[in-house]
Amino acid sequence: MDYNFNKISFNTGNAETLSKVLQNRPFPPFSDDVIDFLDALHHQINKDARKNLYPDLAALGFWCRKSNLLLMKEQYQDLERRLGLGVVFHIAPSNVALNFAWSLASGLLAGCINIVRLPSKPFEQVEILCKIINSLLSQNYKSVSDLIFLIKYLKEDSDTTKFLSSISDARIIWGGDNTIAEVRKFQIGVRGIDIGFSDRYSFCVINSVKYLQEKDKMYIAQSFYNDGYTSDQLACSSPSLIVWTGENKAQARKVFWEKLQNIVKEKYHLAPSQSVKKLETFYLMASSFEIKKVYNDDNSIYRIELEKPDSEILDLRCGNGFFIEYEANQISEILPFCTKKCQTITYFGFEKEFLLKLIHSNRVPGVDRIVKIGRAMDFSLVWDGIDLIQHLSRKII
Repeated sequence: MDYNFNKISFNTGNAETLSKVLQNRPFPPFSDDVIDFLDALHHQINKDARKNLYPDLAALGFWCRKSNLLLMKEQYQDLERRLGLGVVFHIAPSNVALNFAWSLASGLLAGCINIVRLPSKPFEQVEILCKIINSLLSQNYKSVSDLIFLIKYLKEDSDTTKFLSSISDARIIWGGDNTIAEVRKFQIGVRGIDIGFSDRYSFCVINSVKYLQEKDKMYIAQSFYNDGYTSDQLACSSPSLIVWTGENKAQARKVFWEKLQNIVKEKYHLAPSQSVKKLETFYLMASSFEIKKVYNDDNSIYRIELEKPDSEILDLRCGNGFFIEYEANQISEILPFCTKKCQTITYFGFEKEFLLKLIHSNRVPGVDRIVKIGRAMDFSLVWDGIDLIQHLSRKII
């Protein structure tokens, strides 16, 4: 291969094995070797006490357990006719720690050889996970080691992006619209496919009556905290908007935010720069939309109230505990927020089938997930409406 591999820093794999990557053969989806490796990863994460500091790491470990993987396998009826596409180049977002790991797991389960560009921002979770992966690969799992390359290189190094794209049968790009557009300037293999997971928003809808009837309101608060604060609201699935429905909305809001505040004060650290960003975002929103700021005890929870539904305000969202609220007189008022940019609806006090019917019957252009509050960060092999096993494998007929 005509490429200078010195530009790449390897966390897993090396220049010699990467230079021969096209000689590696894909596996069938859900191969025993891959399932055993991911299950071993689950056990090693579970043994590491540091998982308690990082809910995203604990969630990954729990997802990788063998019983869960076998349940996923049962959902596919044609695996004996499928093989992985080949080489998949994964470009992880810079600001979400373990997004790369979910992408890698999807590629492995599809039977592919995976070149994964790690996030540029330093995260301790990334270091912990890479060490566990390397430890497992050094002990055993030789066949799986041929499927994993975890790398870093400078974002502005277009030569490396171009080269890795050229040898790939599929490319998965996680990031903003501009990032995806830049990467797509570089061609992938002639038969290659591109999957872009672009910048999207999510919202939560809460039935006030059902909420006030709920006995364990701290559980709801903790669930919402996991959805919103685990990744500083930077994940596309984290809610930036809360829509309140039903009677006694004011009382429900008061109780809800008081419960959440108790958890945030204990667990969340807000950097000064994040406070400044929230204030800037408020002024930007106030200059273009009918909003008002809602008082809160401190800046760790920053709330504004939207007077009428307008999805464009979500283009200005900043994360870090910044929430837009809207009081709806009827549930159909969520529909203006269900644009192509909307990914996930989390809910409390509704039946999922009711919300699904509302979305489906109104033929909205967006919304790919409807999950209970507390499940926003759960990863699925069907993401943004795309079945990753089917897209990253080929069917032999």
